[in-house]
Amino acid sequence: MHKKWVQTIMIYLVRQGQTDWNLFKRCNGITETFLNQTGIVQSELQSQKLKARSALKMYEVFIEYSDMLDKSNYKKILDFLIPKCTELTYYVILQYYYLTAEDLTKAIEDLTGEVDKEKFQDHLLKLKKSNEMALIKYEELDGYEETEPIIKDKERIIKELRWFYSIQKPITPPPTNVKNEGILPETSFIDSTYTQVSHCTFGGLYKEFRFRLDENLIAYLYNTGDLIKFNTFKNLEWLEDPVFYNGEEIKCAISSHERNIAFFLKQEEYEAFKLLNIPMLVNSPT
Repeated sequence: MHKKWVQTIMIYLVRQGQTDWNLFKRCNGITETFLNQTGIVQSELQSQKLKARSALKMYEVFIEYSDMLDKSNYKKILDFLIPKCTELTYYVILQYYYLTAEDLTKAIEDLTGEVDKEKFQDHLLKLKKSNEMALIKYEELDGYEETEPIIKDKERIIKELRWFYSIQKPITPPPTNVKNEGILPETSFIDSTYTQVSHCTFGGLYKEFRFRLDENLIAYLYNTGDLIKFNTFKNLEWLEDPVFYNGEEIKCAISSHERNIAFFLKQEEYEAFKLLNIPMLVNSPT
């Protein structure tokens, strides 16, 4: 039997800070070793991060795709989100994208600029700062240094983009078993940018499209009846992974290919969401 909602408690496991044996790549686990000065500083910083995370007091609410397909639930979700949100973004992975000469120039500028350490940190934290789990993920990567094997360097980015452009067609054929749901309204479009960071993954190359949540886009959302399916904008298909924003705060993030729907809610928003009577799994901030 499907429960109405399930509430969980998040438990954090923290590895110890650096020791001299870690520094010199010596294996240990039996011999007792002590934190060096770097390890002590790391432990103090981790303590501060955990305190800051606790202060966020955000509820993470997850809904199953099958429950969102219910027309009544879908309408309830939009009725809940739309008054609280101002923008909606979609992503398309560049393997599905045909790059023009103008696209190539803009993509090189956006993506190579993002490789810069400070710009990357600012972009990532701006995108995910309202998502407690995203902050945890960022800290698991130990900031920028540990992301370097994932985040492509400038030369590789330029080489890959020029290759995309040279073959004059999408690198990967889009899926044939998924049809596009509808055409996003051009009047709602704000701008677009190329990025290596989406709200649900690292390491790919994407184009992000920002839309104003105006009456035209609202009508489109109510009419399509599904936030998971792919969308078309102008002559480009396969826009996916919608994110609802209130200013710079993420309120709802959806991974289309994984069929995950997540909400990031303050206490009063969470209490209101429970009244929708939609089955959900909840990660509590306490």
